[in-house]
Amino acid sequence: MQPGVHRLPSHVLAGLILCVFILCLLPLLYLARYDVPCADDYIYGTPAHLTLVHGGDLGDAISAALKHTASVYRTWQGSYTAVFLMCLQPAVFSESFYWLTAWLMSASLFGGLFTLCLCLMNNVFGLPRHMGNALAGMVGILYLLLMPYPSETLYWYNGCIYYTFFHGFAMLAVALAISTAREGGIYRITGLSLLAAFLGGGNLVTGLTLCLLALSGVVLLLLQKNAAALRRLLIPILVLMICFCINVFAPGYDMRQMDVNHVPDAVSAVTESFRKGFEYAIFWCRLPVLGGLLVLGLLFWAALPGCPFHFRFPGLVSLWSYCLFSAMFCPSMYAQGWEGPGRLQNIIFCSYLLLIALNLFYWMGWLRQRGEAKETAVGPRLLPTLVALALCPVLLAASAMLRGGISLASAYTALSRGQAAVYYQEAQARLVILKDPSIRVAELKPYSDPPYLLFFDDLYDDPDAWQNRDMANYYEKEQVILVPQETA
Repeated sequence: MQPGVHRLPSHVLAGLILCVFILCLLPLLYLARYDVPCADDYIYGTPAHLTLVHGGDLGDAISAALKHTASVYRTWQGSYTAVFLMCLQPAVFSESFYWLTAWLMSASLFGGLFTLCLCLMNNVFGLPRHMGNALAGMVGILYLLLMPYPSETLYWYNGCIYYTFFHGFAMLAVALAISTAREGGIYRITGLSLLAAFLGGGNLVTGLTLCLLALSGVVLLLLQKNAAALRRLLIPILVLMICFCINVFAPGYDMRQMDVNHVPDAVSAVTESFRKGFEYAIFWCRLPVLGGLLVLGLLFWAALPGCPFHFRFPGLVSLWSYCLFSAMFCPSMYAQGWEGPGRLQNIIFCSYLLLIALNLFYWMGWLRQRGEAKETAVGPRLLPTLVALALCPVLLAASAMLRGGISLASAYTALSRGQAAVYYQEAQARLVILKDPSIRVAELKPYSDPPYLLFFDDLYDDPDAWQNRDMANYYEKEQVILVPQETA
């Protein structure tokens, strides 16, 4: 440490980042008390729900979910574990349980994120655990503030379980794979294999990303001539590949493709995915992201003198990161000819934030080790750090004025103005009609002012719209109709 230079201890800055992350998360979790099911929640939840309504127990509901999963595998998609979980959405058991959705998604996503970052910083780079907390906390803050489609990240069960939930477990699997490669052990290998089977039956983007990571790991271990680590990971990797193939080659995808008019060939899909990767990398580099990276950069620079890791190939790491990021657009581009729905873009954005932060760390490590400085700093310099911290809310405000899309502001608006409470009351009024067995044709009022964060989709005045039909089947009605506002 240089004499006369005031520094902020790294663990203090990491603790501050963690506190800000918690403060960003809590309002979003509190908002979940007003969450209600919609859209695909009904079509996938109907078999288990009706089983329970007609006197079945939990085992019967699980059996109904398994049967529906098998049917969907044959006719629509091969994501067997994801579909099974979709069939057991919280409202199947009681509408009052649906608030658990946001808590479940947050536990998976941020549990996986913090586990992975702790593993990378501590086990791979040899830095203190608080560095992992700082990295995960900053990525989490930026994600919570800037997530592209908030309602499809935390609040809509069907879409969130398919992407957000599996993305969180994928990060957990990567951390466990690193631990297994380093230490082995029958319990780790077994747990990782079970996790691979589970993730192989999830969404195709997560499955493809994990397969690419697995292949990258194999190449890296071969180059290092680390046969022991390779043997430890062999069974989990094989399980992942086999289960992913079971997913990809499901007959349901062939039937589903009949509804798609035109999709690019494989080469065009890959080329277009690289183009989308470049476009979104620029589009998502918002002012708050730069501010967060500045804070992390000061923290990284101070910690790197004590880092035993050798940062040898920063250019290759960045190229690999870009390829991995672009590959996440490829399944949707190949299957449907576009970059994918909002819920998919959410997890790609989360990966983007983590990859760009890790690339910053790697390049700074490369630069630091090329220099002559050998001192071990206890933390970043105080004045630049305070300036960077003060700059972050300014950049956030500027970004909100220029492009909007600040999730925390939307949550505050929905709560402070009573918008969320009114939305929930209107949903409960609908529920009274839907649960009345004497009403065969349910005429429901539209929501007066649904909150941006909670609202994904609603009914239509056409009773033959799929959203209406699915709700009618779920509540055993002949029809469900949304009455126009002027006559409601």
